Parts: sequence; C-alpha cells; structure tokens
Amino acid sequence: MVNKWKISAMLTEYFRDRDDQRLNPATDFVIADDGLITMKTTCVGYRRIAKGVLPFKFKEAHGDFIVAGMKLKSLEGCPMYVSGDFHCEQNLLTSLQGAPLEAEHLDCSHNLLTSLEGCTPNCWEIACNNNLLTSLEGCPPVNFLWAGDNPFKHFKNTPSHIKVVSISWRQDLPLLGLLAVQEIHIQNPADKEPMEDLDKIMNKYAGQGKRAMFDCQKELEDAGYGENARW
Repeated sequence: MVNKWKISAMLTEYFRDRDDQRLNPATDFVIADDGLITMKTTCVGYRRIAKGVLPFKFKEAHGDFIVAGMKLKSLEGCPMYVSGDFHCEQNLLTSLQGAPLEAEHLDCSHNLLTSLEGCTPNCWEIACNNNLLTSLEGCPPVNFLWAGDNPFKHFKNTPSHIKVVSISWRQDLPLLGLLAVQEIHIQNPADKEPMEDLDKIMNKYAGQGKRAMFDCQKELEDAGYGENARW
C-alpha cells in the first residue's frame, strides 16, 4: 500500500495551480491506491527537482501540465494523457521518452534533445526550438512544428505528415528535404525575421517532395542560395 499522505505532501511541495496557489488535495488531484496521480486542474512546476526525475508518477492531467525549468533529466513519471498543453522546456532532457501519448501542444524547447523519437504521437503543435536536433526524422504527425535554432545537418527522411515547419536559416544547410512538408517558414537567425524570398521559392514546391527537387534547386541557385540547393 502506498503512502498517499507522503505523495500528497511532495506533490504540493513541487507544484502549484495556474494562479500560483498551493494545490488543494481535496479538489485538485486524486491519488489512486497504486500511487498514480490524476490531476483535476492545471499544475505548474514550482521547485526544481534535485535528482532530475519526478519523485512520484502521474496517470493523467485534466488541464495544462507544466514542468518547465525544473532541471529534469527525464520525463519519467509524467502523465500519459494531458487534456491541455504539456510544457517541459528549459530542462536538461536528452530524450522525450516518457512524454504524454496525447496533448494539445508540446513545448520541449531549450533542452539537449538530439532526436524527436519518443515525442507525443497525438499532438496538434510542437515547439522544439533551441535543442541539438540534426534532422526531423522521428517527428510524429503534427500541424505546426517550430524547430528554430537547431544544428540541423540535413532534412533527408523528413516525414510528409508535418504540415507546417519553421526553422532557422544557415548558409550551408541543405533545404530540399523540406519539400516533403506542406508549408515552410525560414527565419533569419540574426533578427528572427522571415526570409521572404527564400520562403517564396520553397513554398512554390512544398509538398511535392523529390519530384520538385530539380526545379526548386535551379531557382535557389539563381537566387543566390546555391549551398541550400541540396537534398
């Protein structure tokens, strides 16, 4: 039998509600006999986790679930289902294993991720800016993918089930692999402004994949983006 009082005490120590108030055990969450926690409201990480892993386990969260800036090294213990948004940005994550199976929005920006493997498979929007991603392989079906400020090496094998993607430009970055997706946005890393001339060329052929490669390649070269005109 688990010690529900201990779990409740730790939970209220590490989390607050959306109004930065202490969680109420009577109304905000339920602890099952196996120790799994069901949140009835949005919960927001309040304190950093010294060991990098949550000291308790969630089953589901009805609302937003926010563990941003808690120094997490793993998502172990996070809920399998989140009815709202799941925020795990600004941690020390090297993997998304343990992320929810479902959430409205996933923000895993500002971590140490080298891959999107394990990412929430049922999600409307994903933000993975400022990580160590080298490709978009492993990304689940998603309507919007915000992936700026990553050290991408290529976009080979980019899934066609990504509808809209936003990345940061780099002079030597091969871009033709992005033609697998439906809409492409490219930012100037210096000022975060859209590179409209480049966007216009890429979106002329977006969604057409390799069959549009040579036509897009020629236009990129003519516009002075020769190093980007590679698959």
